[in-house]
Amino acid sequence: NEQHDLDVDIIFNENDDMISLVDKGCRLNMNTVLKTYQLIDVSDLENAINLLCNASTIYLFGVGGSSVIANDIEQKLIRIGKKVIYNNDLHIQMTFTQSMTKGDTALIISYSGTTAGLVDISKILVEKNIPYISITQINQNLISKNSTVALRVPSEEKELRIGAVSSRISSFVITDLLYYGVFKKNFDKNKDNLIDSRNNVSILKK
Repeated sequence: NEQHDLDVDIIFNENDDMISLVDKGCRLNMNTVLKTYQLIDVSDLENAINLLCNASTIYLFGVGGSSVIANDIEQKLIRIGKKVIYNNDLHIQMTFTQSMTKGDTALIISYSGTTAGLVDISKILVEKNIPYISITQINQNLISKNSTVALRVPSEEKELRIGAVSSRISSFVITDLLYYGVFKKNFDKNKDNLIDSRNNVSILKK
């Protein structure tokens, strides 16, 4: 039973009251965000932003808990007029590589950096000379190693996670910075795109 406990990443226990639960959640989030910012290499971040800005099409790759992060940055980039393609089905993601060209850029989000299908995709991208950005934990892994630009998040979670809590927060920190950077490169145009996007959505609500 002790061995089992070691393999599970749960920050709280069944006897915690709500005040303790809130406190632990707050401290976990703050520590994760701080550690993530401390890992950021500004030149790598700038290189990743340039790849996204110059891409004909941005293809996103990620499954499981990473799907939430991919969906979030997909929506943000689409609203400022970027051409972005994503589907949370790994088999469909595999087919993306067939139509991708050197003018495109991929973003692979994989906390472990070892997800089988995503490792295969990373190898195909390298073979086709298609640049890709990776967001993975700081441990050595193939997805990060093969990438054009490797962005790292803290390695904190154990093998069996209670819903990928820390990795999700740290990945959002990185994808939000990528979004801010892309937005800033063409600030006035992207601001107009955002307003147009909001107006188009408000028409649907009428």
